[in-house]
Amino acid sequence: MSLTEQIARYERMTLPVDPQLGQLMMPMGQILALTPGSVIKLPRPLGSKIDVFVGGAPFGSGQLVSAGDHLGLRFSNFSRDESVGDTGKKVLEERHDGA
Repeated sequence: MSLTEQIARYERMTLPVDPQLGQLMMPMGQILALTPGSVIKLPRPLGSKIDVFVGGAPFGSGQLVSAGDHLGLRFSNFSRDESVGDTGKKVLEERHDGA
């Protein structure tokens, strides 16, 4: 069986795609005060580089863009190793440390 045929066997498999928009620290009081409609400002403006993980593994990166009334991700790099951007490196280091 060729590599293309082997890969084709998995084309319909679904995996979680996780664009890392950022992390922030909030005091517990602010978290408990959140209500429907509350907005948490993320540390990423439009145009920011976003690391993407698929199935928990580094997959690539892209740019945060406006897509009409939604946010979108324009892929710019596909990675087959662990050399994704800063967010990805931090997550990988935490996973290796057992966090």
